[in-house]
Parts: sequence; C-alpha cells; structure tokens
Amino acid sequence: MEVPEDEPQSQVYTLSQEYITSILEECDAQISVLSDLLKELLDKESSIHNKKTIIPIISELMWVNHSILRNLNIEIDTPVFVHNEKTEEDEFVFTEKSILDLQGLLITRFMAVLELNRFSCSIGLH
Repeated sequence: MEVPEDEPQSQVYTLSQEYITSILEECDAQISVLSDLLKELLDKESSIHNKKTIIPIISELMWVNHSILRNLNIEIDTPVFVHNEKTEEDEFVFTEKSILDLQGLLITRFMAVLELNRFSCSIGLH
C-alpha cells in the first residue's frame, strides 16, 4: 500500500528494555499500593478524610496504570528490536502512535499522582 505524497509518514522510536521494565515495575507497584489504599478508603471505619475526592483520583490512577500495562504488553508481546551501537543494547521499536499514547498516559499518571499528593496522600512505597 502506497502512502499518498501529501500524507506525512509516521516515525518509529526506540526505548531501552531497561526503561520499559522500569515502567512495568512501577505500574505493578502502584497498582498494588492503590489496591490497598482503595480497600482502606472503602472501609466504613476508615478515618481518612477527603474520601469523596481521593477515590476518583485513585480510580483514575488504577485505570491509567492498567492502560499503560495493556499498551506496553501489546507492543512487547511481538517485539521488534534494534541494536543501539552506542549503548550496545537491544531496544524496543515503537510506532509514533504507540509512543504518543504512552506519553499521554504517563503524563496523566504524573498529574494524578501530583493531585493525590496535594491531598497528603502518597502512593510511594515506603
């Protein structure tokens, strides 16, 4: 299939295996902490204030983390690699759309974590 001349060709990007692994691990860690926090918030005897404000943010973070996992797993289930001569490492190849989707999700997650921190609620592992 030929791409029309007036339509820009999409780019491809690479991300290191180490970076992808760190994103996957962070998602798993956040999901675990968020699950525990959500259980605590839903407990009627919980003394946490601002429940009505915090629960939607936690729900958003759960959705975002699961979306990141789903998107990355789609890409790495049938990986395409390129060897980086500078680092001597193999890197995953991503389409422009995949990178833009991942970027949007990571920014959304960052902003939601900041919002949660604003309410003195941290999801960092201690």
